[in-house]
Amino acid sequence: MFVLVELNIVTDWVDLNPLYRPTWGLQFNYDNTRVLDLIHEPMIQWSPEQLPTKTGIIQDWEMIDENHFKFHLRENLYWNPSYNISERNAGSNPLDTITTGELMTGLKNSEYSDGSNMQVTAKDAVFTILTFANPIVSLTPDLMGMFSDVYVDPIDPLAFHLHIDLYPATPKQEPFADFWMRLMERIMPEFFLNSSSLDVTFSSGGVKTIGLYDGIWNTPQWIEYSTSAFGCGKYMIDYYTDTITVFQRSPYWHGVGAIDGATGLSTFVQTINAHVINDLSVELAEFKEGSLDCMILNGVDIDRRLMQNDNRFTIIQSPSPNFNYMAFNLRSPYIGGEWNYIFNPDDTKEGYTLACSIRKSICYAIDKEEINKELYEGDKMMADSLFYPYTEFYYYQDIIKYDYDLEAALDWLWIKNDLSDITVTVKNHEKVGKDIIVKAQFDDTFDITSALLKYNVNNGTWINETMIERADSKFEFNIGKDFEYLDSIELFIEAQTSEGDKIKSRIYSFNVGVLNPILEASYPTSIVSAFTVILILLVIRRRKRSEQ
Repeated sequence: MFVLVELNIVTDWVDLNPLYRPTWGLQFNYDNTRVLDLIHEPMIQWSPEQLPTKTGIIQDWEMIDENHFKFHLRENLYWNPSYNISERNAGSNPLDTITTGELMTGLKNSEYSDGSNMQVTAKDAVFTILTFANPIVSLTPDLMGMFSDVYVDPIDPLAFHLHIDLYPATPKQEPFADFWMRLMERIMPEFFLNSSSLDVTFSSGGVKTIGLYDGIWNTPQWIEYSTSAFGCGKYMIDYYTDTITVFQRSPYWHGVGAIDGATGLSTFVQTINAHVINDLSVELAEFKEGSLDCMILNGVDIDRRLMQNDNRFTIIQSPSPNFNYMAFNLRSPYIGGEWNYIFNPDDTKEGYTLACSIRKSICYAIDKEEINKELYEGDKMMADSLFYPYTEFYYYQDIIKYDYDLEAALDWLWIKNDLSDITVTVKNHEKVGKDIIVKAQFDDTFDITSALLKYNVNNGTWINETMIERADSKFEFNIGKDFEYLDSIELFIEAQTSEGDKIKSRIYSFNVGVLNPILEASYPTSIVSAFTVILILLVIRRRKRSEQ
């Protein structure tokens, strides 16, 4: 097998205890994560498509019911030696010359690991979950609060059970609790970090925990583990200084590939030198001259583009777990607010509210490709889904897309000037025991001679009532107050013009005692015109820009 003697990278770390640099939360740090990934293993592996796989420490699971899972750990996994490397340096003897008497011993029973005597078991997984969930020691306990119980299987020491109860009052939501991602945390050695204390504490999910106590982080074992951590991963720390951390390949790694589950593997890099360089320009210069073997090129876009055309460099690109997006405040007027409940009267926009129509117009008017070109020189991907492309399995294309289209933007906006010829409001419909008054206001372009109100109660017989004219083009009728709470009423208006034409409103429905914003609607055309003017100005500006 091909073996690379050494690999030079740039990264740094703050704390080697996974508990204090978790996968999620404000304490997450990319540099620290790269170091943790070398020496630790997550409880569950994750595929490039962002799905849990059966290729890691957890190699299988079964769903007992929607809220109860049983997980099975891989056999023959062992903790790397519990080396204390705090006093080591570049001149120290190789790691494998360290005697067992020099190994760090655990807090509970003074046990040590020599690489082959301490097996990774379900006890370690349970301890990891309960420790991450315990407010006494964890920085992010609430992220594990969805677990209402976790315990080792009473028969199989390589199996453990998880119960999910994120929302006790809403059991139907439990299958959607995001617990899979929490199993990505790196497993920790229970024999080394747990104690023999009988103190009882509780996880954020209410699970009784024995062994953790206030102040445990000040014990020698926890202090040592922050700088001399050992895991069950591919590498072991050899030594570190202020400017470099050196890792050696572990001969104890289990040898299972995370992507395809291939067995019998070993890491092909013998030594990894992680340099501490805090100046990006210095890091770039050393990479170009060959002192560094790889580099993350975020932040040096000009150089990256030059390297992409230089066959001396191999550039690997992948989507990141984030994206830029625009959000609408659905409480704001016109793009939200009451217009969220008023349906667009245009027959070609059936089922869309006025607010949604305006939001669609704005979306079509935004040229994402131009933004990408002007701000990012075309480097960004266009995402159409609420899931970012990084989560490939969940990302989908079967969705309404808003490619730049001014004609579509105008189509969704201009129809606001073609609102219904009749505005219908129903006074007191949200009250019980009050006279319900139906009002109709007609467009001034029509000469209305009469208006007929047609309505039914609880799907009964349609009742016809002649409305009373109160002012020009304004009619009303009092249908009374003898209705029960939640009585269902449907109504529409039919009017006669002086030219003999008939005008009908659409059918409105409501329940007595329940507010229906549609029946309090008005359509301020001045606001609609303002939107139209803004869009026209954008078009003119764009045309002028293209002519320059």
